[in-house]
Amino acid sequence: MKNIALKFALVFAAALALSGCTDDSSFEVLEDTYDEAREDAYADYRSTIQSLSSSSYSSATSSSSSSSSSSETESSSSSSAYSYTIETKTIYFKLYSYEQTSASWDGTSSTNYSDGDPEVSFEIHCISAERDTTTLSTGLLLDLDNVGSWSGSVVYTGTVPVGTQKISICPEVIDEDTFFDDTRTSGYCFSETDIGYLEDYETISQSDTSGGYYALYWSWYLY
Repeated sequence: MKNIALKFALVFAAALALSGCTDDSSFEVLEDTYDEAREDAYADYRSTIQSLSSSSYSSATSSSSSSSSSSETESSSSSSAYSYTIETKTIYFKLYSYEQTSASWDGTSSTNYSDGDPEVSFEIHCISAERDTTTLSTGLLLDLDNVGSWSGSVVYTGTVPVGTQKISICPEVIDEDTFFDDTRTSGYCFSETDIGYLEDYETISQSDTSGGYYALYWSWYLY
């Protein structure tokens, strides 16, 4: 920038000399000198401006690229949730309520709501996105004789495999009799999808009142 200022000063000096010159030959020499100095000064000025602009653009582009890369890295690192489990989980399953809702399971009375002898168990289907299924069986969680309602806490824990996207709970209820058992199972299963998004200990509450024979209530969570 100092060189440019000097050249502009020379141009100015030449212009002053031209204004006071009376000799034609001297005037022509000074005029040529003035034109050359002016062209050189403006050429240097344009070159410097272009260089500064190029440098500023390069710096801004580099900064923008760095910022974008940092943002993408941050976004990638924060996107850690999947619709399926990415590690083995434990399911904590709790049955806490049962009620006989239809009269006379044994056919002894049209008004008897506590003549059933329910045996209650569950199958827990862990289903992957590819429809592969791992089935967990709780075994017998409840075994009652002539009891119309029950509340309490019976717990089962099992292992949910990696890749599980859906958990489907299927109750099984049997009325135990002396000679042969009667099924009271509704045949419905109760599902929760996108298991990978569930937080540890996030409780899912479900119930089965579909078959008309009973009402069952349970809950579960993963950790």
